[in-house]
Amino acid sequence: MATQTAGAGASALSRAKNLFRRTPEPEAAGQSKPLLRRLTGRDGDADALDPSMDADPRIAIDRALRYTRGGTMFDQKPVMREIHRALGALEQATLTIDAIREPLREAYNAAQTASEIEDQQAIHLLAQQYDQCMTDINERASAATHENLNLINGTSQNYEVPLDPEGKGRLVIGHANLTTAEGGLDLPFSSDVFISRTSLEKLTGHLHTALGRLDWMASIYCRDANVLVEHYKALARKNDGLD
Repeated sequence: MATQTAGAGASALSRAKNLFRRTPEPEAAGQSKPLLRRLTGRDGDADALDPSMDADPRIAIDRALRYTRGGTMFDQKPVMREIHRALGALEQATLTIDAIREPLREAYNAAQTASEIEDQQAIHLLAQQYDQCMTDINERASAATHENLNLINGTSQNYEVPLDPEGKGRLVIGHANLTTAEGGLDLPFSSDVFISRTSLEKLTGHLHTALGRLDWMASIYCRDANVLVEHYKALARKNDGLD
């Protein structure tokens, strides 16, 4: 890489230092929204749980869980108890998916910026910031546990949830690996990629794919939560003698 002038080098270093002070840009129109926003009905979902609620994605699953909290029927129905546990695990997973987006976007910005500059001091700083993002992603995925269930840490099996007392129906909630490891998001640490413009450009493509995978998993968990809530409501009606 060619040596830059002192002014250009200082500008690149300043750009690297200020990278993570940026206000996150709004998601492009048409992108999948984080968490379980579909449960709010704001995306035109005809089967939405509660079309009147606010669009804050962080309360979407909590609103769904209101159908499963409180009341003696909860304690009397093992199936309903298991559905409640599964919804809690989905809530934890989707909140963590949303939290992982932040360091993943920051890593993308770091790699993209490094590919556009030649100042080695600035690139080294960006590489350190990128590695911290990788560490943050792994820590968040590993901590996404609810009642010993972690749906996104890459070490568990798929989770089967009973849908009726007779055991005729079950929902299989898929386990995802959203760590940076191979078989997960498959993202290297900086020593392997912050070495050339070509490798950095390739890395930004991998990071973009990883962001898409987060959206995909959030969408799947949204669907699973909708299924579980509907079955819970049906069981509650039977318990109250309404069906």
